[in-house]
Amino acid sequence: METGHPHPVATSRLPGLAVAAIASIGAGAVHAAATGVHAEHRELAQLFVIVAVAQLGAGLWALVRPMQAAAWAVAAVNAAAAGGWLVTRLTGISFIPGLEVAEAPQFADTACALMGAVAAGAALGSC
Repeated sequence: METGHPHPVATSRLPGLAVAAIASIGAGAVHAAATGVHAEHRELAQLFVIVAVAQLGAGLWALVRPMQAAAWAVAAVNAAAAGGWLVTRLTGISFIPGLEVAEAPQFADTACALMGAVAAGAALGSC
């Protein structure tokens, strides 16, 4: 395909990856915002920062460089985050202070988990 650009960028279409990337960025933003709410548990707040950076980074990578490696990163990061949310709602995570007991789903964490699940599903669908 002629683009008129002296050095055309070789890309392949990955349908759904933009949706996955945007959902990942949204989930990362929610995790970043929720870090302060969990500040009383240092390890939990640090975990929220790590997850936020991973979701934001994977989402931005997939938007800037829509390639299969980015799709796999979005899928992995967001599947882990959504899976972690599910475990905290069903049983709790005994080795993370602040998550020892199961919690009832709240709007923000449920919306965040839903965005993570959409990101993971759309990314896997684009692979």
